[in-house]
Amino acid sequence: MWVERARHRAGVGSATDGLEWAGDPPQCVSWEQTETDENVTEWERSDRTASVRIRERPDGEYVVRVDRLEQAPEGPAYRRETAPDRESAESVAAAMREEFDTE
Repeated sequence: MWVERARHRAGVGSATDGLEWAGDPPQCVSWEQTETDENVTEWERSDRTASVRIRERPDGEYVVRVDRLEQAPEGPAYRRETAPDRESAESVAAAMREEFDTE
């Protein structure tokens, strides 16, 4: 669980700035592919608090985003990147799943 550190009460930065993990360390989770069609591929974390999505844009480039819910043990997060092709998008998505592979 996240707890506030007294020296960071100013509230500047992200939702987890000024917080530290208390209790057991986060555990690795798995990702399951939950949606695939011709334009979208999505994976959801096993604790159901985060997802990674690849979407093809009309111009042929790809958007890769990770969205972690506020209810996630480590707090909310959102990041979006673009990739020039599907292969690059798959690599970005794999890196995001690895980075956000804790609960």
